[in-house]
Amino acid sequence: MIYYSYFWLKKPGVVEWKHNYLVISPDRNTADTFFRVLDENRSLVVEGTRKVNIKELNRESSQIWTYDCDDNGLPYQLNLTVSGNCPEAYYEVPAWRDLLGKIKILPMSWITAVGHNPTGWKMLPELHLGVDNDCLSGYSFYVRRRGFPDAHWYNDDGVISLSRHKRSRFIVTVQTELQSPKIPIIARDRVKIEWVGVNSTRISLDVSKGFLALTLGEAKPFRFSDFLQRFSIVYNNLSDPGYPYANSKITWCSASGNNNDSFELCEGVPVGELGDMGDD
Repeated sequence: MIYYSYFWLKKPGVVEWKHNYLVISPDRNTADTFFRVLDENRSLVVEGTRKVNIKELNRESSQIWTYDCDDNGLPYQLNLTVSGNCPEAYYEVPAWRDLLGKIKILPMSWITAVGHNPTGWKMLPELHLGVDNDCLSGYSFYVRRRGFPDAHWYNDDGVISLSRHKRSRFIVTVQTELQSPKIPIIARDRVKIEWVGVNSTRISLDVSKGFLALTLGEAKPFRFSDFLQRFSIVYNNLSDPGYPYANSKITWCSASGNNNDSFELCEGVPVGELGDMGDD
């Protein structure tokens, strides 16, 4: 599904409407990957050997980003890069190659013979949801089954199951050296998953006999993309038809397949805020 983000210059003394941009991508993961490439590479080749330095890159929300740079027109230069017009950049930052042709950055003003004129802000439907389900590293989340908003992961005595009536919070942390306060999690990331207990107690998750379970040992590294394609549900054949998830278990497989299910993170909050204290 098409995904939009606002991207504007945040610098005192700059005319507001001159440097506002709309970032268009085919999906959220592509947008977040674009943001991460910028965050991980604050000095960028934009044309020839010329570099620009990003002084500030802030994630105000999942769809509102702000920047301060020694080139106020940074998004225009980035549009050239992701359109395939800056081959020098791909040697320095190979990650740009994965974004070629997948991102468009449009200025929210147009140029006439007498200069810039604002075209007006576009209202993005995703911004009207009232809840920003941004997936940020180190936050705690509920994990729900895609397409079944009432079915969540639950810590059932040390084994992770699925439930319509109970749910647990889990911290998902990216394994990276990046120190930014808000790091969006993207598909290629290696992540650690931890169950959050009372008083924000953390216990890592591992795979035991094929099942997802708590461990007192070393946490298993997962890929963030595993939530979409490598976890599945094992049902209890003796369960009541009215409670299909009773005594179910979540499994993990090293290969994606047609029998695997799909899950997503939701209701993320910083650890320690109301909502991450034990199970519901």
